[in-house]
Amino acid sequence: MAQTNRNIDSIVRLIKTETNDTLLVRHYYKLCWEYTTVNPTKAKENGLKALELSTKINYKRGIAASLNNIGNIYYYSDDYGKAIEYYFKSYKVREKIGDKRGMSDNLNNIGVLYQSKGNYTKALEYFLKSIKISEELKELSGVAAGYNNIGLIMSNLKNFPKAKDYYERAINLFEKLNNAYGKASGLNNLALLYSDFQKFDRALPLFLKSLEIYIKNSDKNGAAICYHNIAEIYRQNGDYAKERDYINKSLELRKLINDKEGIASSTNALAKVELREKNYDKALVLANESKLMSSNIGNRQSVYNNYKLIAKIYSAKGDYKSAYDNQLLYEKLKDSLLSKDALKNIADLQVKYETDKQQREIELLTKENEIKKLENSKKESEINKQKIIIYAFVLVLLLIGVFSFFLYKSIAAKQKANKKLELAYSQIEEKNKDILDSINYAKRIQKTLLTPESFLKKNLPDHFVYYLPKDIVSGDFYWMHKLHDGRLFVAVADCTGHGVPGAFMSFIGTSKLNEIIIEKRVTNPGEVLNRLRDEIIKATNPEGKEKSLDGMDINLCLFDFEKLKVEYAGANNSLVIVRDVSLQITKADKFPVGLHFGEIKPFTNHQIDLKKGDMVYAYTDGYSDQNGGPKGKKFKIKALQDLFLTCALLPAVEQKSIIESTYLQWKKEMEQVDDVCVIGIRV
Repeated sequence: MAQTNRNIDSIVRLIKTETNDTLLVRHYYKLCWEYTTVNPTKAKENGLKALELSTKINYKRGIAASLNNIGNIYYYSDDYGKAIEYYFKSYKVREKIGDKRGMSDNLNNIGVLYQSKGNYTKALEYFLKSIKISEELKELSGVAAGYNNIGLIMSNLKNFPKAKDYYERAINLFEKLNNAYGKASGLNNLALLYSDFQKFDRALPLFLKSLEIYIKNSDKNGAAICYHNIAEIYRQNGDYAKERDYINKSLELRKLINDKEGIASSTNALAKVELREKNYDKALVLANESKLMSSNIGNRQSVYNNYKLIAKIYSAKGDYKSAYDNQLLYEKLKDSLLSKDALKNIADLQVKYETDKQQREIELLTKENEIKKLENSKKESEINKQKIIIYAFVLVLLLIGVFSFFLYKSIAAKQKANKKLELAYSQIEEKNKDILDSINYAKRIQKTLLTPESFLKKNLPDHFVYYLPKDIVSGDFYWMHKLHDGRLFVAVADCTGHGVPGAFMSFIGTSKLNEIIIEKRVTNPGEVLNRLRDEIIKATNPEGKEKSLDGMDINLCLFDFEKLKVEYAGANNSLVIVRDVSLQITKADKFPVGLHFGEIKPFTNHQIDLKKGDMVYAYTDGYSDQNGGPKGKKFKIKALQDLFLTCALLPAVEQKSIIESTYLQWKKEMEQVDDVCVIGIRV
């Protein structure tokens, strides 16, 4: 702060004695810059003086610089609409006078603004334009600033390798330029990245180094950011007293410079502290304050984070309806921020930039040679094209001749065969009816093997089962059994194949589960699957010669609702638990129950603690493998797990409705590819 005051005093003295109007303009916009983060009112006052005098003497560079500085004032005051207006005004003036360095600065500022609004595609577009100009001018400071900002975008998009690469490029350039402020910003961002990787021992020294530079240069905004980030490190290390202390330090500085975006961020952090300490009402007030402030300044990323936090707070309070409503708002905004189209656009822009950069280098080195090659290539291409057309024409004529010959022969043969076909058809139709009757009878048998709804309602008050065979009978099945001590076995299995072959395997599966668990009283899920595998191998390879790979993928759980525990073993089918608004996945072993390639290993028995209100999901792969949607692609496991996360707070009957309608909407008119079985159980 002392350094800033000295700079301000020095510029004020120069203004009092300056007689040259052009130099006076420069003094005004330098003074405007010094005041920008410490006194926005004074900054705007001097920025307007610079603009007024520049316009009076028709000093174009002064006009552009003044407009850009006023844009900065609005940006730091979180008035993004006004900020972008002034940045574009400045850019147009600089474009007219050919001030490329100034144009690069404007483009970078516009990129920063779009980034703050959560529009990463637009932000990257402007950063790359800025870097391109800076590279042409060999202006390394502009290139470094652009790299630093792109690193931030990549970090927000969870592309950690790219983010690290861009941050390190920026830091190296700032060090070459002896640019302390730029280096501090790069160090802070790299530290944040290490923090995201849970490498706190590497992150903290970088934050402290960055903070030291900011304090030395009286940069309140930079110092506030560092305080905020250091607080997060202390939270991760479990030092909650220091966490709260550093959040308050950050908030104090941000209020001093009226940094609304920063105030919203610090308020959100305090809300998380109150949530952890179970001060739910206080946490809710702070989270809503942060959300409102973020919404007012158009910071969609911060609004999205607050919806997620508010959903957690309501869930902790036991208000699941409000939690669900806010989780839906979070998911909706998340989809718009990180949509596949946006990510694709960003990747395309990156590739375009790298390709364009390489192309410009190639053109400078081998322009004439490339032109000659292109001309030769063009001629060869035309000749090859003509050859292909001729060959294709001859081939088509030959095919027409061959097809005509066989068509004639076929018509003659068909006339002869038609009478035989009529007789055969009536015989086949009779056989088909017999087979169909048998399969429908098998369906009735299979239905009796599935756990009845009366048992489910009695033992699982809040549950759903979505069961949809592909054919009349199914290779998927679910099976449950209650032990004498009250513990409950639940199995969800997907047998090799579907239809009749799958149904036969499901009969073997249910029969062997009854034998192992009910008759032999084996209660360790991992050991149950080991024995089930042995039995299936014996049943499908009775003499040990056929090496049949028939078997099943299965999810087997043993619930103890009194002690809030579940034991789980899985063959390719993982277990998903949604707690509050977070997803917990326990991975299955990556081999089936049956003979398979590779070493035969024992199944892992997992012991998992439960919490009242948890939603537990078991499922087969038929849902996620279903083709559909606008591009006819698979639904995928990740989308199914996201669907669980979205609807977990609802009653099970409503969840089933959403899961069913989502599946049918995705599939539409496409053929069902496999049997479907999804089960949800509320603890």
